[in-house]
Amino acid sequence: MSTEDVMNEMLDAALKYHSMGYHVIPCMLKDKRPLVAWKKYQDEPPSVEQIRSWWTKTPSANVAIILGRGKFAVDLDGEGAGSLLEAKGIELPKDAPASKTGSGYHVFLSAKTSIPDCVGLLSTNGGKPQVDIRGVGYVIAPPSIHPNGKRYEWIKPLSVDPPEAPAKLLDIILSQRQETQTRRTATNKNWLVEALGGVSEGQRDITCTRLVGYFLAKGVDVEATRALLLDSFCKNCDPPFGESDLDKVVDSIARRESLKGTVDRLLKPQPIEAVMIELEKDLDRPVSRTIKTPYGSLNKFLCGGFAAGELVYLGARPGVGKTSLALEIARRTASNGDSVLVISREMVNLSLARRIMAQTARVSASALKSKNLSQFEVTRIREVVPKLKDLPLWITDEVISLKEIIEMVSGFNGSLALLVVDYLQLIRAANEIKDRRLQVESVSQGLKALAVQFKMTVLCLSSLARSSDKKQKRPSMDMLRESGELEHDADIVILLHREMMAEETDCIVVKNRDGRQGIAKLKFENEFVSFSDWVEPLGARDCSEARTG
Repeated sequence: MSTEDVMNEMLDAALKYHSMGYHVIPCMLKDKRPLVAWKKYQDEPPSVEQIRSWWTKTPSANVAIILGRGKFAVDLDGEGAGSLLEAKGIELPKDAPASKTGSGYHVFLSAKTSIPDCVGLLSTNGGKPQVDIRGVGYVIAPPSIHPNGKRYEWIKPLSVDPPEAPAKLLDIILSQRQETQTRRTATNKNWLVEALGGVSEGQRDITCTRLVGYFLAKGVDVEATRALLLDSFCKNCDPPFGESDLDKVVDSIARRESLKGTVDRLLKPQPIEAVMIELEKDLDRPVSRTIKTPYGSLNKFLCGGFAAGELVYLGARPGVGKTSLALEIARRTASNGDSVLVISREMVNLSLARRIMAQTARVSASALKSKNLSQFEVTRIREVVPKLKDLPLWITDEVISLKEIIEMVSGFNGSLALLVVDYLQLIRAANEIKDRRLQVESVSQGLKALAVQFKMTVLCLSSLARSSDKKQKRPSMDMLRESGELEHDADIVILLHREMMAEETDCIVVKNRDGRQGIAKLKFENEFVSFSDWVEPLGARDCSEARTG
């Protein structure tokens, strides 16, 4: 363990709990609010790499333990909370791990059945002292700092296997759960009846979304859900909810659910007559939106840029600049007013932000990292920050799997023009896929499905394998790592090549489903981790006209 880790007691504690099999997350200092979307770690723990990343960014973050999986905590809140248990004839095991909180104690126990959260399991007329149960949520753990300034401390150290909870305690918990479920069932039925009876104008969209999600989750097919709501909810609203508005909601929810595998999509082939009619209409429409790169030499090969529905692979060996190139494309796209989401498993958010700032403000990336900036550079940064803040650009370093990518894109508020994934080989596939090659292929196929389904461009970065031919310098498509199937999924494959210490970079278009192959010459400016056009590539033709097959 490094000196830095030894000095960081929060990180040390998080890593220790992780090694004992507990799932940990960071929370705000002197606060109980999580700094990450914690529910995704309920069943699958974060990696050591992720934990180190969290506490590297926020060394003072509180440590929280996510409960569940047979373990829960009894929260004794306020003096005298223990006497409430005694009054029920419940004695907690004396060897149970226990921590002192800012206003009471947490006692950790285990159970053979699932334990729910229970607020106010036992209380004094609904106030303190109070006994709560933390079964599927999380609790703050030592050496964190309570909002009142007191430090959490272990009275009895945390153990891998806490003792089993007393039977009387479990009986009370399960009894309260049954009562709660009964109340919820009655409430749900009342909600459903009221919603189908229609709502006022300001509540129509959100209520319709909730109704569609409810029926699809219950297994009602798309057409039946549409017909049911059209005949009840839509007619009963004031004013009535339009059929076209209903179709938009149903299509959106069905598309999201189908990606999660929870409902079946309606698959209906179209006759060629219908397709030809659509083609005739398309001829009169404006040219479809393309994602232009900042490089005119590259855009000539791409017939103007990337198209919606395309999966684009950008491959390079480490250090050549694939992340920098992708960020410049992302920033350019966002500057044109199109929404962009960047998902990184390679770099943390702050590092990505530094690169974007260095590229935009034209300041030294290394000086920005070391904070050894001149007054001119500081001024440039302050001028650029307001412009970058207004961009429709989102960044995350928390997504680790294809499933989470699908969930994030599906839940995105608005339509995405560009999704950047950095990089392919670090994205996890479904747990049941064990073979490494099949895992990578599964992620690749999932990204292509996302591009088509959401009519956006997916720019996915990929590492390259070393060539077995030592004489070969220029990369080739068969060097895309882990799978030979990637080239089949991709619409476009671009490989970067640059000799050591050189500026001239070959941007090699090795596959282009609707355009020409060739080499665009770019200049790499190491100081700003940035690219610019070098010269016009030989053999490139202007593809501003319609794409050809």
